[in-house]
Amino acid sequence: GDDDQSIYGFRGARVGNMRDFERDFNVQNIVKLEENYRSHSNILDAANAIISHNKHRLGKNLWTSAGKGEPIRIYDAYNDTDEAQFIVDEVNMLQNEGVALGDIALLYRSNAQSRILEHSLFAANIPYRVYGG
Repeated sequence: GDDDQSIYGFRGARVGNMRDFERDFNVQNIVKLEENYRSHSNILDAANAIISHNKHRLGKNLWTSAGKGEPIRIYDAYNDTDEAQFIVDEVNMLQNEGVALGDIALLYRSNAQSRILEHSLFAANIPYRVYGG
């Protein structure tokens, strides 16, 4: 398992399970899978910096040979309406740079966030499709 992804505490997942397993079964050799094939190093460096503050983690340092990737940008939105407008502006900017709308994806954490995004995209006459549920 991945101690940094123990987010399902309500289902009994916890970092301690891995420590208990190590102790209970007298594990002699731990193999850490630290190479990442999905993300560029800018993302991994940020993730490593944030998760390193978790004093309960077992510890590892994710890395990749995929290169730096695009710089990370952070936008601190005042509220959900401000955030949605920022996204609309970003989509418009990408479209003006020649990026096809079909090549743009908006990912959000919960379905509740889609309502304001859909409203803002609709108001800006930006066609969209919602996948999943």
